[in-house]
Amino acid sequence: MRFWTSMVYAPVEHYLPVAEVLDELGYEGVLLADHLFSVRDTASRYPYSEDGTPPWPGAVPFPDVWVTAAALAARTRRLRFGSSVYIAPARDVFGLAKQVGTLAALAPDRVALGVGVGWMREEFDLTGQAFGTRGRRLDEMIDVMRALWAGDWTEYHGRHYDFAGVRMLPAPSAPVPLWCGGYSERALHRAAALCDGWIGVFSDADRGRGIIAALRKQLEELDRDPAGFRIVASVPALGSVEAVEEWAQLGVTDVIVQPWAVSARGDSTERHVGSGAALDLSTMISAVESFAARLAPAFRAA
Repeated sequence: MRFWTSMVYAPVEHYLPVAEVLDELGYEGVLLADHLFSVRDTASRYPYSEDGTPPWPGAVPFPDVWVTAAALAARTRRLRFGSSVYIAPARDVFGLAKQVGTLAALAPDRVALGVGVGWMREEFDLTGQAFGTRGRRLDEMIDVMRALWAGDWTEYHGRHYDFAGVRMLPAPSAPVPLWCGGYSERALHRAAALCDGWIGVFSDADRGRGIIAALRKQLEELDRDPAGFRIVASVPALGSVEAVEEWAQLGVTDVIVQPWAVSARGDSTERHVGSGAALDLSTMISAVESFAARLAPAFRAA
């Protein structure tokens, strides 16, 4: 099993030293969350809570994903970096392709791009990107970025992007894995049809099984080999090697963990997500080390 550590809500000043420890212990990589800003009085409804309110206060920092990943890559040897998830359609496709392609060229085979359509209209309004077409534009963005990352003269003629005679360098030496987030039928289809994997959270085992089954059905209908498709997920009750093996048998290829926010049983703690500032560095590093030691056979198997 591959183990990715989510840094969301962690103190930004601890990212670098924690990443160095993760690198040494055999964790697969670091996942970085994305929002451009918080909005004090947003009219947008957060889709994953009952009252539509985001589960974090406005003071939570969301450092730029690619600036942060570049800094961490320079301080580590093998650790990989990905976004969980990047709100791609709130950005210009050429700027995003340039950022990710440059990092992938400087840190070969260490970059993955997890994308999603986003939910906060203000992020789109203030960046000048259309909110209503974000899903359809994301579909085209995936093709556009892959064409630009090839490093050759390229063209693209779609509904939302139309260009010819463009070449972007430096180019990655290997394809950048693209994972799609989201739980709707459209999002699952986008992942199966256009991407190299799906990324998200399984709030419980039944939900996880349902999403995996839906993805496999989509892959089968599209005549895609599920063996090459990554399922990158935060899963419940990851307290033993046996639990890791069970999720692997279900089809999970990569697990997202946050060792400083789980109990000895592998359950999420009740610590408020906004209390990241209270986390000291020694606590985080101790948790990272303890988690790796407890699941050492699963780490070695990776």
